[in-house]
Amino acid sequence: MGYVFRKQPLPDIPLRRPNLDRDVWNHRVWTWYPSGTPNNPQAKVVIFVWGFDPEGQRQINNIQYFWNLINRRDLLTSVTDLRDRREVAVVVPKDTTKSVISNGDDLVRILDEYIARPDITNIDVIGLSMGGLIAKYALQKMKGRTEKIKSYFSYDTPHRGANVPLCVQYATDYLREKSDYAALKLKEINSDAAREALFYHYTDGWGDKEYPVRDPMRTRLLAAFERLAENGQLLRHIPSKYAIANGDAVNRFDSGTELGHFTGLGAQGWFNAAGNNVRFIHIWACGHRIWQATSKTAVPVDGMGGGTSDYLYTLLEGLKNGLSLPVINRHMDKPICFIPNQSALDTRFNFNDPDTENASRIVFTKDFTMPGSTEHVSVHDSIKTFILDNLSNENKNR
Repeated sequence: MGYVFRKQPLPDIPLRRPNLDRDVWNHRVWTWYPSGTPNNPQAKVVIFVWGFDPEGQRQINNIQYFWNLINRRDLLTSVTDLRDRREVAVVVPKDTTKSVISNGDDLVRILDEYIARPDITNIDVIGLSMGGLIAKYALQKMKGRTEKIKSYFSYDTPHRGANVPLCVQYATDYLREKSDYAALKLKEINSDAAREALFYHYTDGWGDKEYPVRDPMRTRLLAAFERLAENGQLLRHIPSKYAIANGDAVNRFDSGTELGHFTGLGAQGWFNAAGNNVRFIHIWACGHRIWQATSKTAVPVDGMGGGTSDYLYTLLEGLKNGLSLPVINRHMDKPICFIPNQSALDTRFNFNDPDTENASRIVFTKDFTMPGSTEHVSVHDSIKTFILDNLSNENKNR
């Protein structure tokens, strides 16, 4: 879904203070100029757009939190240190759980401000996770006035949707009154942004399908993209478009592998796997099985590899800490990704829902899949190199 669930906070990276720190159109915007030009805006700007991150939302006044995530491998400072001297802006929605459409409309206003600056000639936009959806919506809506925007990057963006398995959603709902932590997670799952991104939501009806009907919030988002598209394509007016997916399918779970279980308060529960997919959960209480995932709720997480997500680990840890339940986590070093690679690379796949075949898509100039299994939107040397090598215009020699 784009939210980075971590077992432990990232260690602090020495912070380079921004030259500008401002609130603009319901977003926090931090700006850095190249070294040695403390008061000198640049003609070329790289704008990073943040995505779904309720924890980041709570940390909106803590620039160190975002610096630790985005400037890994010195990505931001490397951009400002390019020979052609670029300005960098990090744009974070104050409410990351708000609708993609709503945050996208705000981003349009922010990008218009950059376009209106006479000193700017080149703008590159990089959307991180759901930030890629927000930026895609904004740029498509701005068609006709994007001449200065030369490239669009999406990184682990759920173009085709995200999938927190229904078994995990149901378990979180079941435990909401027993754990403040589970209640917090459920609130995030029920947010507008999550419901727009998820393939399936636990409150959706089934109809006569094997899988749930699409959530109305997701239907609205897809319809908005469809209305804005040109002959079924998005961002045809942006010269260069790049997609990054984080991780390949190097690790797989054997069918039936237990990923974790919890016991206590008269209840027991198990999360199990098939392939590299979290497939089902059983919950027992007072010696009776009171809930078991059916084949309908056994929707796979991922058809290919992806970055590591700690959602399940964090859920179980939260239950352990919040309820003092004995919890055992197993195999959490293997990838459990909620954004399939096919979704991040915008390829057409229906995920047992043929309606997604009709969704508007992007034809990417180039795409890149991180070798190995890595955390969602984590910056590694190969990803940093891919971004730096594909920024717009000439004279980027480092």
